Amino acid sequence: MQLHQALSAIACAGYLAFAILALRRASQSPLASALAVLLLAVFAWSFAQLAQQLTGERQWALVDRFFASLLPALALLVTGLFVGRAKALRRLLIGAYLAFGSLALLSTFVPLRHGLWWPLLLAGACVTMAYAAQLLVAHARRSVDPAERARTRLLLIAIVIATLVGSSDLWLDKVGLPRLRLSDLGMFMAMALFATAALRLDLLGAALPTPVLAYAALGAVAAVVAYLAAVRRWHGSSVPAALGAASTALLIGFALRELGRIRSLARDQTQRLMLFGRWSEQLAHDLKNPLAALKGAVQFLNEEHASGRSHDLQASYLGFMLEQCNRLQHNVEVYQRLAKVEPLLAQVSLNDVVAHVLALQGFALKPAISLRQVLGEGLPDCRIDRNLVATALENMLQNADEALSGAGTVWVRTELASESPEAVVLSVEDDGPGIDPRLAERVTEAFVTTKPGGSGLGLAFAARVAKAHGGRLSIDTALGRGTVVRMSFPVAG
Repeated sequence: MQLHQALSAIACAGYLAFAILALRRASQSPLASALAVLLLAVFAWSFAQLAQQLTGERQWALVDRFFASLLPALALLVTGLFVGRAKALRRLLIGAYLAFGSLALLSTFVPLRHGLWWPLLLAGACVTMAYAAQLLVAHARRSVDPAERARTRLLLIAIVIATLVGSSDLWLDKVGLPRLRLSDLGMFMAMALFATAALRLDLLGAALPTPVLAYAALGAVAAVVAYLAAVRRWHGSSVPAALGAASTALLIGFALRELGRIRSLARDQTQRLMLFGRWSEQLAHDLKNPLAALKGAVQFLNEEHASGRSHDLQASYLGFMLEQCNRLQHNVEVYQRLAKVEPLLAQVSLNDVVAHVLALQGFALKPAISLRQVLGEGLPDCRIDRNLVATALENMLQNADEALSGAGTVWVRTELASESPEAVVLSVEDDGPGIDPRLAERVTEAFVTTKPGGSGLGLAFAARVAKAHGGRLSIDTALGRGTVVRMSFPVAG
């Protein structure tokens, strides 16, 4: 085995080892799931290249071409998840899956002329990876966290090396230049960069235990040795097709497993939301009965007092008790609407709602936190539910308060939307540590939280309120740069 082949074998073992590690974190992070699929595909592609060099069998070229065609789309997915923009890029990702998936199937099962497949793949891969590099550059500029910027730089360099050097054997051969076997070296370098990001900069989450690393490495080495032994032993047989089919089946099986897991999580979330709604309705029902009895008793005492019977000691409290009962009953009705997020629309000044909430909420924040308001002048009224919007704002302020462990500043702003004069924006900004971009896209999902004791309902409720009013909620954050949560509402017609 030559040096470049040995490097290729080491890289194969590395990709497989980190795929195993990513699989262990797949239930905790969508990024880990996507990384596992990408690493398995890279392993299959790299091993097919190595096996073809060792045996010269044409069947390995089909495996090589199939997995090579899938890599750009998978790499773009991983990049989107890493920078926290997978949802925003959903349509682009679907288009990439369809384009490169079709190219993979055509290159394997339909006899294409070799001169057609490689320029299509090379052009598509270069364009896709250039866009992925642009996403990483923009993400690095936005982040002020040193570790996040280091992770981003390593991934950016790995993408450049894998795209340019990793594909060099293909395009050098096609333009008539000598093949220098640079792809093996390029993939080895990309593997080394990825290993640095994963082990030293916690790309896969929390630090990986040493025993887990050792077991993954031993398992990957054993698998690569077994594959190579099988290739040499059954040289000239149907082993390449079997191994390629097994790798493809493994990828498809894992993808189906992930789809099943996602559907299961969605089903569990729906059930929890239903349970939460029923609990809210039941609580409202349980409170209404004693409130009705209390209100009746207070009215009776008022009537007794009006009839001339002496209640001198209690008279000063009767009006207050009745007022509080009415207030509690109103709150119960609001609570019922909170569970369903059914707004009672009225023409309201958003600035008035914000000023009322801040007059009370300022006392609820930690003493070391400074609360500042910048309310736009002359803003048009909105058709909103005052109570729902106020509750959503309280949740956003509470999240900002919890994000600031010590001293800090929270800004509350109202302004016309920059993209449309027909909408007003309410934003809450803090100068805290920011949110991990891999989690930022999911914090508006129910029961997803960044805090150990959090419920994961605050921002989810705010997002539902914005949607119920015909607006939307967006989050702008980066590690070390704070967080801005914006809610938009259409102006009154």
